[in-house]
Amino acid sequence: MAYFTVYDGSDVERDGANPFDFGTLNRDTEEVSGWQYGKVLTDAGLESSGNVTVSAVDATGDDSSGLFQLAAFTTGDTTEPAATPEAYGDDLVSAETVDDTTGVGFWVRRKAGPAEAPATDTTAVIRVSGTVVPV
Repeated sequence: MAYFTVYDGSDVERDGANPFDFGTLNRDTEEVSGWQYGKVLTDAGLESSGNVTVSAVDATGDDSSGLFQLAAFTTGDTTEPAATPEAYGDDLVSAETVDDTTGVGFWVRRKAGPAEAPATDTTAVIRVSGTVVPV
């Protein structure tokens, strides 16, 4: 049982087999991708209890610390966050209740690192941790 599931802005499930994709980024200029919207929902009949932590990691498992940036979704956001983003590499912690209908929204983007090989994967898997309880 997964408990939490991550979706993109088109309601497509995003996981290790189908990660967020940021396209090709120029490492020489440390290019930054555009923001992508995602949301976290719980399995049916569950809701979070306490904080929910969202983190982003490279889909290949390579060390990508400091290359992903997360921000909270706020009502009215359309193409980028209005809220101040977390620092690159930091997790996003939400105190909002996550359930199977409302969930919690977030934004994610990636920058290219100067030490990356040109063919480095630019996809991200979103990891979610927290406690869930029956509704």
